[in-house]
Amino acid sequence: MMRQKEAQNNQGRKIKFKIIEKGGVTLDQKLRRSDPWAGGKCGRERCFPCMGDKGGNCWREGVTYSLWCEKCGEAVACYKGETGRNSYTRGLEHLDNLEARNEDKSVLWLHSVYHHQSQADIKYSMRVTGVYKDSLDRQVMEKVHIQNFKGPVLMNRRTELGGVRVERTRYRRWGNTQ
Repeated sequence: MMRQKEAQNNQGRKIKFKIIEKGGVTLDQKLRRSDPWAGGKCGRERCFPCMGDKGGNCWREGVTYSLWCEKCGEAVACYKGETGRNSYTRGLEHLDNLEARNEDKSVLWLHSVYHHQSQADIKYSMRVTGVYKDSLDRQVMEKVHIQNFKGPVLMNRRTELGGVRVERTRYRRWGNTQ
């Protein structure tokens, strides 16, 4: 059809145009989604990532995620984490530890104790911040998220900063045989 229009417009001139169709993103590709249910709520009763307004990515494995206190706000008090499992399973562990009020296992309860006078009705939210196929990429991104957090209350503990955890170091002087 375009070639016919060009022939009509040419009107005997010696200049000819060649019409080339270029490959690009088709309408079908723009409308198609690889995961049409991504971002929606799963409908499970205690799904921590889906408790928020948007929900999302609770089925995906190998994720980085963010937890925050709704009373303080995400910019003020936040926990950055990663897991090789799906975020539903990891979120369920966070909820169980919070309900058990275990200061050793729950960073959420620890935040409630130190910043909200042990109030049990503090609400927390969870969001998946990235999905990774490689565990090293996921752990590095957790570290980057922790380093980039500018708020006053980072809920991560010092031993959770990702990477190798050294319990005790022993120093030895070279040349000393004792």
